[in-house]
Parts: sequence; C-alpha cells; structure tokens
Amino acid sequence: MTGTDDGVATTRSPEVAVIGGGIVGLSTAYALREQGVPVRLHEAGLPGTGQSGGESRIFRHAHDDPRLVAFACESRGVWDEWAEHFNVGLVSSDGVLAIGDSALARLRVLNQVGGVEAHEIDAVAVTLLSAVARTS
Repeated sequence: MTGTDDGVATTRSPEVAVIGGGIVGLSTAYALREQGVPVRLHEAGLPGTGQSGGESRIFRHAHDDPRLVAFACESRGVWDEWAEHFNVGLVSSDGVLAIGDSALARLRVLNQVGGVEAHEIDAVAVTLLSAVARTS
C-alpha cells in the first residue's frame, strides 16, 4: 500500500527482482512485464549469453513420455511467437540425428503425438549426412 496526497491508500504491484538473465530469468521478467508488474533483472554478464546461450544448446522434442513431447511442442510454439514478436531468430532449423536403441522408440512417440517432423533413415543416408557434416 502506498499513500496519496489526499490520504487515500492505493495499491500497486511491488517491483520484482529477477536474478539471472538466462532463458528462465528473461522469460520470467518478460511474462511479469506483460502483466504490468515492474521488474528489475539482475545479471552479471550480457543477458542470454551464459548457460542459456551458445551453439551447443538444443531444443529437444524426442522423449519417451508423450506428455513431454506435447509440452515441448507447445513450448516451441511460444519460442516461435517470441521470435516473431522480437523479429529475431531464436531457434535454428537445424535437425538432429538420433542413433541407438532408444531412437526408434522415441520416433514412434514423436509420430504418435505429432507436430514434429521426424523420419527413420537407413545406413546409406546416415553415411551421406555424415559426409555433408564433415565438409560443412
């Protein structure tokens, strides 16, 4: 509560401190600001360049649990909305090659849930993709 000159008490949202400018901190601050809450973000470095940034970060759709696949698809939709809102690419369109016993099971889950383009490929295609990746 804050007072006014006429003695009538008014309410306003307190300023919120968000610690950390990674994806969780930035998305929290953004959501609060969209709700009209005053926010102050505290980050030691440049926001988005610490643990949340870099070439090795992935957006994982493949999970054993169909609910996690659905959540990942929903989350990807939010990322796409942010990219459009801020007019900047946030998630690359690069693909992934999954190898191992769990890959086919996860492919079946991805196809069951839908929303993610995923295909089984043969050994020849893997060899060709590996050759392309080595020359890139």
